[in-house]
Amino acid sequence: MTYIKPAWFLNNKFEKESNLFTLSNIETEYSTYSYLCHCKRVQNIVGTTKPEYKCKCGNSTFIDVKKAVKDFKGFISYLYHNKKIKINFDLHHKIDIIDNKVQAIFYTNVPVYIDENIKKCIYKEFVIASVTPSKTKNELKIQKEFSKEIKPRLLKMLEDREIFENHINSTLLSRRGSKIREKQIDFFLNHHNLKDKEFLTWSNGDLLKGDNLSIQKALIELAANKKSKSVKKAIFKCYEFQMNDTKKFNPLLIYIATNKFSDLNFIVNIIELFHINNDKYLSKLERVVLFEFIDFLLKTYTQKQVYIFLKNFENFINLDKNNFKRAYIVFQDILNQFKIIKLDLTNDFKKVKCTPRGIHDEFVRILNSKLYRC
Repeated sequence: MTYIKPAWFLNNKFEKESNLFTLSNIETEYSTYSYLCHCKRVQNIVGTTKPEYKCKCGNSTFIDVKKAVKDFKGFISYLYHNKKIKINFDLHHKIDIIDNKVQAIFYTNVPVYIDENIKKCIYKEFVIASVTPSKTKNELKIQKEFSKEIKPRLLKMLEDREIFENHINSTLLSRRGSKIREKQIDFFLNHHNLKDKEFLTWSNGDLLKGDNLSIQKALIELAANKKSKSVKKAIFKCYEFQMNDTKKFNPLLIYIATNKFSDLNFIVNIIELFHINNDKYLSKLERVVLFEFIDFLLKTYTQKQVYIFLKNFENFINLDKNNFKRAYIVFQDILNQFKIIKLDLTNDFKKVKCTPRGIHDEFVRILNSKLYRC
């Protein structure tokens, strides 16, 4: 295996502009081929085809930036797993916000463009590893190529918890020493865009992507740019109902309604299914599987049929509040079945009536046929 410092190759095509050739209807395909060596030398070569180049320091191995940035983590793994080369990247670290989480970050800079006007190379940061501190468990997801080097340094950064706390508005935290303060810190480190203590009662708060959200702004964001007053009214009504009923709020079904349905009537109707649109019903459902299942239903059936499918659970609970547990178990069972057979549905699913019983029984049939084939 060869160990090298990264040296980069960039292909910058000329911008099309009026010149002698374009006026003569002759297309120009000139490019600037840039070689940025690890010895700091930069060589720009203008031409129509990529030239062979060897730096004065003797290096002739240059990484194509285009291939690297397309899938940086995959690109690194490819080089390692095929044992072709080991790149000793210059690693930098900082505390910053990614995906609304305050995180300790290790990254490297990759040149992505050379601005000829100002004779400057433009770099982009690529994150190698990041983690948000937690009092319960720090999940360090580090590519194995960097684990030995980065892991101890990340853990060291996490020890200085106060540096992370400085990114949280102090008005969102209780006094030092209070039992709830650590819970508040963990929450707002993971939801940096939420700016109200009441968000501590929310589940699935990471669905919210806007900056500096108050409760009101968050509820409006859940409308997903639906201008209808009836949608926003239903969302606020649902929020009030959930908070009065359980002192908790789970926007999961609202998010599904406003982001996966287009018919405003069905969006409002789904939001108003209060027996299943609450944290008691939604909190233990596997979110990704639920999203995939709803996508499957909407691909197979009409929006009206999918709404009626959900309403069946609501109606069952309406008949008798004691039916709540049974309705939840049936829905959970359908999701568990879907998770197992989802890759077989394209070929094996026979379109049945879009009801809990119909879908459940068809999933059971497919599961049994899979077991029989095995």
